Amino acid sequence: MELTKKEVKSIFVASLIIAVVFGFNDKSESFDIVYWLLNFGFVFLGALISTFLYTFAIKWGAKHYGGKATYHIWSIRQYFIRQQMKFEPPIPIGVVIGLLVTLFSFGKVYLLAIHAPVIESHKVAKSGRLFKNIYETEMAKAHSFGPLTLLILGLLLQVINPEVFSTLITMNYLLAIYHLIPVSELDGTHIFFGGKIYYIFLVILTLACVIFAQFLSPVLAAFIALAIALIIALIILFSVLA
Repeated sequence: MELTKKEVKSIFVASLIIAVVFGFNDKSESFDIVYWLLNFGFVFLGALISTFLYTFAIKWGAKHYGGKATYHIWSIRQYFIRQQMKFEPPIPIGVVIGLLVTLFSFGKVYLLAIHAPVIESHKVAKSGRLFKNIYETEMAKAHSFGPLTLLILGLLLQVINPEVFSTLITMNYLLAIYHLIPVSELDGTHIFFGGKIYYIFLVILTLACVIFAQFLSPVLAAFIALAIALIIALIILFSVLA
């Protein structure tokens, strides 16, 4: 799965913004420029790896379901229903909100949703026939690969060393949660409209994992969260079918 130069640039910029948001406050009692720069570099490297993994997961999911994914930073391109009414250039709304919240809270509050990949359909052979479009359910599954990758990465880092990777763990957990919000072009929107029960399952799974991982082992937290999410999803499914 290849990346275009534009995608690489967008991933780099997105990682830099993530590093600013999550590395702005290094949580030290007194400011030390050397320590701050080292911490910022560490967070930036973690954000870069996280964003690349997120992108490759989305691309793999899209390819698996017969489409092609392109990485984009979440931006507002249109300010009214009419196609002619567009922002030139587009406003990176996720970046703006994230940086403003970081500055006004002095890095104590994290609010950042920045990934907005676009999945396009193309002709692929399925069961001897040609389909031009990805079904909404398949689109939802492809988009879910991104937040799930961030969640799993956070759990893995917590297994390895929760103290050393504490900032990166928080970063991946929150990015996974924020990108499940069904707003604009975020993953959550595509997942929600592709399958509401599946969306509920993913949200409960993610939130339960993050909550239980605070006081249980990440592996146990994942199993409990999966069980809870499955039970609730099945209850909703049976109530709909009844």
